Amino acid sequence: MTAYRTGIGHDVHRLFPGHELVLGGVSVSTDVGFDTHTDGDVLCHALIDALAGAIADGDLGTHYPEDDPESQDARSLEFVEEFAGYVRRAGYEIGNVDAFVVLGTCACGHTSTQCGATSPRPSRWMPAMYP
Repeated sequence: MTAYRTGIGHDVHRLFPGHELVLGGVSVSTDVGFDTHTDGDVLCHALIDALAGAIADGDLGTHYPEDDPESQDARSLEFVEEFAGYVRRAGYEIGNVDAFVVLGTCACGHTSTQCGATSPRPSRWMPAMYP
């Protein structure tokens, strides 16, 4: 029998006019975005929370605190790749992820197909799904 570990993550940021909106590493063309210390990528932040929960290793803030100058203006997709290494070192592999994003009033449905094509490729952190 295969052992599975499951984590649930979420992230919330307010939308502000004139800020960049990044989802899954993709910059979405819209007039609102997140005013945060990183790129504010709620999809990546929630994914890291879920992965951390699955291996019982804190959350996003545990590993990437807001007051850490190294995290300032960081690209959250790089956090996902780095955290996948934590998962592997804990003795696990990422087999499946499922996520959804809830936003205020902005249209970004056209961007969803680009999220899987961003660098780093998912195969680098989820090899079981992408041989």
